Amino acid sequence: MNNTPVNGVSNVPYTAKKDFFALEIADDHPIFTSQAPKNTDSYTALPHKHAHQYAVKTLQQSGYTIKGYRLHYNQDCSYVCIYYMLEKEQDAPKLLHSHIDFNRMFAISNSYNKTASFKAASGVYVHICANGSVSADTVFTHKHTSTLNGKWEKAIEDCILNLEFEFKSQSRFFRHLDVLHCEEARIQTGDLESNITNEQISQVVGDLILNRLLLPNQLQVFIGELSQSPHFAVFEDPNLEYINKPKQTWFNLFMNATEACKIEHSSSNLRKTIRVTEYFKKVTGYEF
Repeated sequence: MNNTPVNGVSNVPYTAKKDFFALEIADDHPIFTSQAPKNTDSYTALPHKHAHQYAVKTLQQSGYTIKGYRLHYNQDCSYVCIYYMLEKEQDAPKLLHSHIDFNRMFAISNSYNKTASFKAASGVYVHICANGSVSADTVFTHKHTSTLNGKWEKAIEDCILNLEFEFKSQSRFFRHLDVLHCEEARIQTGDLESNITNEQISQVVGDLILNRLLLPNQLQVFIGELSQSPHFAVFEDPNLEYINKPKQTWFNLFMNATEACKIEHSSSNLRKTIRVTEYFKKVTGYEF
């Protein structure tokens, strides 16, 4: 692996040092205090903090409430990805259960070491993979060249503007997903709250691979969610903070699997979630 410094910044790969949920990001967070490299004739740096502050300002001016953030960054913060979990109360679809959260997401990713272009993305669900691929409804990507200046701000504005159209055009899928969440509520009060062994978890992972229920990138998310999910972690990582204490239960495993299904467009996401739900019904013998 080539770790030759680029403009004074070590070429650290994507591997995340942290992956966690936060309600706020402090101004002195390491991702903002890490120094951006100097510009050259062929390279233009975009400070992480500048992109974040402009995104927050634009989201707030557009009437969005930021409910929380999810952060990914490597050891020296030369690569950063920030997810913004959004809410716009007046436009939320009227679903059967008030606890169901179908709102919007926005994300930016940026690097100081030429390992990744600047990206902005928005949609009902957004995921920026470490290999550079993006799952979202609106995506902007641009290398750190001189033409990045004057474009990244407009890209953030356009992604946020398109959230309105994306959300409304896909609202018909939410009512179908609401039915699945009704089933989740029944699962949580039933046998799937019982504990699951490591051997059973290994069996589920193998079945998801062999039956092609999850794609490779979805499987990667599923494995990560086992210890990194703020709400439904199965294994506890002492370096992370959780909203709900991790529990090694069938229900948490099920929620991690359905979370991985979201890395598709909402139309195929529904079909994939149904298939995974049917699998869990079969393997647990639980009818819901």
